[in-house]
Amino acid sequence: MTPHLATAPATRATVHEPSAWLRQQLATTRRGITTGTTSACHPGRPLIVAAWDPNHAWCRHCATTAPPPPNEHACDRCGLATPTTTGILAAATPRLTLAAGLCRRCLKREAPSR
Repeated sequence: MTPHLATAPATRATVHEPSAWLRQQLATTRRGITTGTTSACHPGRPLIVAAWDPNHAWCRHCATTAPPPPNEHACDRCGLATPTTTGILAAATPRLTLAAGLCRRCLKREAPSR
């Protein structure tokens, strides 16, 4: 089950070269905010965008009311149904974060040291 956006536990940071999938997700997130195709609850605050809902961005306070993913048991990267997913956070900009839930195999691709 993917942790809710505002309650996802903090884990140690992993720094590595992002995959093509992650680079594309981060670019889409940045583009959505700059072009206005992604709506934001409070545009002046740091925002979180979920991979499963790239058209909405929430500040940390409003993220507590953000809808859960449509399929909490599906990996946001490969779409595989899995009993559990692990939440990751990736910075698109210093004030914009992408949240995604990944299966074990995709997590190894995105965070090789985990």
